[in-house]
Amino acid sequence: MPELPAGMLRRLYQKGSLRNTEDGFEFALLNTLAPGTVIGLGPIEVDGQMFPPEQITVVVGRSERAAHRVSAQGPLAFPVNGRILLRVTGEPLAPGRHTLVINAQLKEVGPLQIQVEDLLTVDDPADGY
Repeated sequence: MPELPAGMLRRLYQKGSLRNTEDGFEFALLNTLAPGTVIGLGPIEVDGQMFPPEQITVVVGRSERAAHRVSAQGPLAFPVNGRILLRVTGEPLAPGRHTLVINAQLKEVGPLQIQVEDLLTVDDPADGY
C-alpha cells in the first residue's frame, strides 16, 4: 500500500472547522485529493486524550452513523469534494490551539494518521459566549 506524505494528509482536514457542541466538539474533513472509501474510523486523539470510535458520530449530508459501524462491510464513500463531519461526544474543548490526530483506514491506501492543529476561538457560538 502506498504511504501518503503527512503534508498531503493534513490537506484533508478542513482548517477552522473545529468547534464545540452541546455534548462535545466537532470538525470536518474535506477531500480535495482523490476518491476514497473509508473502511475504518477512529480513534481520535485531541491534546493527548483518546476518543474511541464509540464516541464518534460520522455525518455526511443528512446521514449520521456511529464511527464504529464504518467497516469493510459498511464502507463510507469519500468522493473528491466530499465533506465528512466528525462529532465527538465528551467535554467541550477549551478555547485555544488544539492538536488532533485522526486515525482512519481507506480501502485504497490502508491505515492513515492525520495530525493537525486548529484553533478554537472564544467567540464560537456553541461556547455560549
